[in-house]
Amino acid sequence: MHRFLTTTLLAATSLAAFSAAANATTLQISVTHNGTTPLFITPLYTAFHNGDFDPVTIGETASVGLEDLAETGRFGPASDPDTIAAQRAREGGGGVPAPVFGNAGPGPVFSPGIGPGQVGGDAGSTIVEIADPLDDRFFTFLAMILPSNDTFIANLDPIEIFGLDGSFLGPKTIVVGGDNIFDAGTETNDLSVDGGAAFVQGADISAGGVEGGTVQQALGLDFGGGIDLAPPGSDPSLAPLATLSGFFDFTASDFNLLTIEITDVTPAPVPVPASGLLLLAGIGGLVTARRRSRV
Repeated sequence: MHRFLTTTLLAATSLAAFSAAANATTLQISVTHNGTTPLFITPLYTAFHNGDFDPVTIGETASVGLEDLAETGRFGPASDPDTIAAQRAREGGGGVPAPVFGNAGPGPVFSPGIGPGQVGGDAGSTIVEIADPLDDRFFTFLAMILPSNDTFIANLDPIEIFGLDGSFLGPKTIVVGGDNIFDAGTETNDLSVDGGAAFVQGADISAGGVEGGTVQQALGLDFGGGIDLAPPGSDPSLAPLATLSGFFDFTASDFNLLTIEITDVTPAPVPVPASGLLLLAGIGGLVTARRRSRV
């Protein structure tokens, strides 16, 4: 009798595990710099979570993790409690982090493209496995804008990727524009060499003045007469982007930085009903065999 119960439980457990695996989803996150502005972007931190991870609130003080990301571009590791990755782990359940790195440009950033008249810039993608869409229904992204003191991109509210039944609601295309650009309110905006802005040639990013404000929508960045982005002896192809000058208006209707695309690339599964019937038939056979042995 014990052997029968054990076999039955194993079969039932296998059926449940197979059903859960059938709900697993493989997604691809693709990011493209639209090349409409010469601003750079640090690697994009993205995460799937249960909806409780909501790091950006207008009018509130930035968390330690958000301040770090907005001023330096750092998002991890999750083992460091002062990072945005650790905050996601605390607030968003198990969650799935999926940072996206650029494939070109000067360093591990999303470059706007090199060369006069070039449209579109760096692109990158990553694959993420969602074991249980019901636990990771929502999506959040963050990255620092370069050069800046504490300007970053993000979505204000978590984006629903899976429905209440775990079904994928995509494909999703997210155009990151002025509505997604924020000032962390943690460091005074000073894009001079002495101002501590990240990615400015000769600047010390630890030298920025403390602002002590709150997270606000960013209206733009003012580079005045110009700042140097290309260090001496750098690749000559960087020359068209060596100097930024003037005011970049984030409120302009045609202003956009990135395009994020989320698509389902899950391999075709073995049909669940057929597999389930096979398992149930096996359990039925065990029951019949057990009854016959008693006769």
